[in-house]
Formats: sequence, C-alpha cells, structure tokens
Amino acid sequence: MDSLSISTRLDVSDWRAYQRACALRLQQVSQSGAHAWRFYAVMLLVAFLVAGVVRSGVPLQVPSFMLGGALFCGLIWFRSFLLRRNVVPDANGAFLSPQTLELAPEGLHSIRSETRSFTSWSLVESISVTPDHIFVWIDRFNAHVVPLRDLPDGVTAEQLRIWLEARLAQVVRRPVRTANAEPRKLIVHWPMALLNLLGLRRTDLPPRANVRTVAALVGIALGVWAVIDWLRNQPDPDFYIYALPSIGWYLLLLLALAAVFTFRSFPQPRFSSVLALVLAITSLSLVAAYLIDRYTTGILTAVAIIVACLYCGFCAWRGLESLTGRGQPNALASGALLVLLAGWATTGLYVEPSLWVAPEGEAEAQYQTNWQQAESVLFSQSNRIDAAIDAMVPVEGDAPAAFFLGFAGMGEQRVFAEEIKLAAGVMGTRYGSADRSLLLVNDQRDLESQPLASPTALRYALQGIAGQMNLERDVLFLSLSSHGAKDATIAVSNGGLMLQDLSADELAAALDDAGIKWRVIVVSACYSGAFIEPLRSPQTIVITASSADRTSFGCADDRDLTYFGEAFYRDALPKATSLRNAYEIARDAIKKREQEEGITASRPQAFFGEEIEASVEKLAKAVEQ
Repeated sequence: MDSLSISTRLDVSDWRAYQRACALRLQQVSQSGAHAWRFYAVMLLVAFLVAGVVRSGVPLQVPSFMLGGALFCGLIWFRSFLLRRNVVPDANGAFLSPQTLELAPEGLHSIRSETRSFTSWSLVESISVTPDHIFVWIDRFNAHVVPLRDLPDGVTAEQLRIWLEARLAQVVRRPVRTANAEPRKLIVHWPMALLNLLGLRRTDLPPRANVRTVAALVGIALGVWAVIDWLRNQPDPDFYIYALPSIGWYLLLLLALAAVFTFRSFPQPRFSSVLALVLAITSLSLVAAYLIDRYTTGILTAVAIIVACLYCGFCAWRGLESLTGRGQPNALASGALLVLLAGWATTGLYVEPSLWVAPEGEAEAQYQTNWQQAESVLFSQSNRIDAAIDAMVPVEGDAPAAFFLGFAGMGEQRVFAEEIKLAAGVMGTRYGSADRSLLLVNDQRDLESQPLASPTALRYALQGIAGQMNLERDVLFLSLSSHGAKDATIAVSNGGLMLQDLSADELAAALDDAGIKWRVIVVSACYSGAFIEPLRSPQTIVITASSADRTSFGCADDRDLTYFGEAFYRDALPKATSLRNAYEIARDAIKKREQEEGITASRPQAFFGEEIEASVEKLAKAVEQ
C-alpha cells in the first residue's frame, strides 16, 4: 500500500473523542497533570481544616470549613465540565466540514472544499490508536483525525497503523549519545553551572546529573549542616549520634521537593538534575539561616528572611527554566506549598535533630543553676508582694477608695504583661488607684521588676490588699490577662517555673477568703465568659473578653495589646461616661473589627451587680473633682 485516500465528515462524537485523546496525551506527557486538580483540592481541604482549628478553636466549625472547601473544588470542576461540553466546533467549520485525507509516501494531504494543506511525515510527532479513531499528531494538541468507520474496503485499522509507523520510522532520526563522554562533561560542568546560578547569573545546567554529582552535593549539604550545628552549640559540644535518624526526615523532604518540581514541570526535566538543584539551594539556605539567626534581630530578621526566601525562589526559577527551556510557575507554587506544609508538620512533630549537644556535665550543671534560680525567684515572691503593699498610699477620710491588682498569666508572650501595665495606668487615672496598685506579672524578659503571677501569689496579694482596705466601702479593680480554656481557667506559666493555672472557682474563693466585698473584675482571655457565674454577686462587676464558648483574638507575641485590650482599656475606658458605657463601646468596636476581618465573633460578656455601679461612678467623679 503506497498511498491511501479516505473521504470522511467528522461529527460531534469525533470531536469528543479528539478532546479525550488530547487529555490522555497531556496526561502521558505530564504524569501529574491528570491528578493536579485532586492534589490542589486535597491541599485546599487541609488548609481549611487547619484554619478551622487554629482560627476558630471550635471543633464543630471544622466540618463547615471542609464542606466549603469541597464545594469550592466541586464548583471549579463543574464549571470546567460545562465549558468542555459546550465548546463544539461550527457545523461547517475547519473540523466538522467534509474532507479527504490522502496518505502519500511524502506526507499527508488534507483536502477541503475551500482549502488544501500538506503535512510532511517529518513534522508528525506520533500516532495514537483508539477503537474508533487514529490520531496523527502534529504537535501536543493538533492532530489529523482518521475515523476508522470511513476506511476503504479491504483496509483494516491494524494495517493503517503499521503503514503509518513505517512512514514515521523512515524520517525520525534520534541522536545517539556516546556512553562514556557525557558523565565526564557533567562532572566538570555542574560545579561551575551551580556557582553561576547561585551567583544570580544566567547559566545552562546540564540535562542530567550522574550519581557522583548527586552524592557530592548530598555530602556538601550534610557537611554544611554539621558545621553550622557545631557552631551553634559551642563551646566544646559532643557528637550526638542518635540524631542521625532524624536527619532522614529532612532528606525525605528534599526528595519530595525535587519530585514535585520534576512532575509539576512541563516539559519534565530529569529527576537527578532537579535533585542536584535542590541540594545546592539547600546548602546555601542553611548558611543564610545561620547568618540571619546570629547577626540579625527584630525587624531586620524578618526582612532578611523575606530576602532569603525570594533569593531561593529566584534560584529555583532560573534553574528549572534552564533545565526545561521555560519558566515553571506551577512547579514553584507546588514546591512552595510543600515547603509550608513540611514546616508545619516538622514543628508539630518536634523534628529538630542536633548533631552536637552540650557536654553532659555542663548540661547538668546548667540545669542545677536554672533550678536554683527558679527556686530563689519563687521563694522571694512574698517579700516582693509585701514591699509593694507597704508602698501603697494609705486611705484618708471616709470616702471610698480604689485599689488595683493586675495579673498577667503567660510569661512567654509579652502582650499580656503590656496589657496589664496599660490597665493599671488607665484604671489609676480614671478611678484614683495609681498609688494603690500591685501588679503580678509573668514576663520572661524580666523576672525582677514585678512579683510573679501564680494562684498562690494572687491569694497572698489579695490578703495583703484586704489589710489596707476598708472592706465595707473600698473597691478592688482586678484585671487578668492570659490564654483561657473552656474549663473556666486561665493559663499561668513563666518559662521553666512550675506554676499552676488559675480557675474561676479558685479566684472566687480567694476573694471571699480575703473578705473583699466590692470588686470590679476584668478577664481578658479566651472563653473568659465562664468566669461570670462563679464571681457573680450584687457587689461585683465582671467584664470578659469573650463568651464561655468563644475565643478572643490578638494575643500574638508581636502585639502590644489584645483586641479586647485595645478596645476596652486603650480606646473606650478613657472617654466613656461610665464603666457600662466603656464595655458597650468596646463590645461594638470588637464586633465590627471581627466582621471586617472575617473571624468568628468573640462576643464579650458583662455582669453588673445592682449595688456596685453607683459606687464605681462615685469614685470616678471624686477623681475628676
């Protein structure tokens, strides 16, 4: 069979078959293409799940986040499905019009009523055969469609396939590489190519890396890790061999990152060359991380981290572009997502291998020193509290006076200490408690300036303040700020000190045992609404940052005040007409802010005892006069 003429008219079913063949061809060219949307859908669901747990803290809301993510992905898929179904060529257009295909030794002629085209066999990339069609592919998406139903009598699909493959075999010439020349070229070329790349200069990376090149880069990365870890654990660290298995976690992540870069790139580069690129960037990243950690602080650290991330991303972009001939935004986006998820998993699993540790004797000595310091700090609290109470200005006259006690429970985050300090200043200015204030503050930055906060210290301080008060008329303003829990407790911690959390029942018992009758209690913590019921009395006002089943917001360590602290202490209380008015202003401001930021409402709560509001306002008016 030297030539063959096929007269046909394609219909919509042929168009659908052509679409399926295009999708299958794309999947064969890029193995991850068929599952890309599934991958992103799963990642989106994970993101919704994490957001639900971290932002809301309410387990019942997690399914809603997951359902929203699933619906989002489903709508995208359904939109894509409708688009594919509705895109159909015109009835007498270039695809569906009658045509004659002439398969000649020199190429393929396509003859239509208005046009005639010729495709040389040298331009044909490949052919694919289905039960109903043969597709002669000119490029990735363009093909001549041969319906098997229109083959001339006596010609079978198998005969046509064999004839087409014979034509292609005559014109396709694949270059043959010598087995011994390429590795030597790679051994010499890879180091200079990587140096040029990391120096932000354009370079041509070799198409593949041999085993010796990859092994050398792995050794360099491990060597850089070991040296940096040794420098961080000076002086005289000991080698810790049991950390070696943990390093396998990071090697696995590097392999996963190289795999993502490879399978999400089009055209796909060799995995070995991408792995070499990832290893080179990793070594430089380790050095950059060490320098940033050692020589930068504050905002400079954040800027340096951003610059380092941009630099590594640019190197990865240039490297993949060199290996594939084009930019690879999909590969870089997928790699960035993997790095973020890996960092989250690494932190959650506490995978922090250290090849070098301080000598055992020094570690034991340091432990003893830290414990002795902690013991000294804890046993000195009563003296500090006594000194602060003795410094309070005595109450003169028969008018009621205000006393202030602040409690910052979480020493690992400065936001709580800063909020209590602001509360003391604002309450002192408005109600005259400035000279009769005592702060119990946990703050890892400073263990000396203020007595530390603990349930025991709070009980002791209340007893001391009660001794200075006229319990029948004076008012105690008590402000607490920390993390909260659903069991009506607030967190109390300060580094390595052994402290117990404070519960609402303990607080109520401590106040009752001290005999303090008139009190205004402000609790800035998650789930703080649970404190209202145990503290409720006609002589008590309780204001909380959230309801008993909701979290409050703004307790990050880079903030000076929580959302509630800003709204109540900073903005509302100084200008409000009354304590109730200050609460209402703060409540409305927080509600508006949470709506604007799209976060779950915290719902601040308040209880105003019927006998105390008038006394509090008398205090404020007396100070104004």
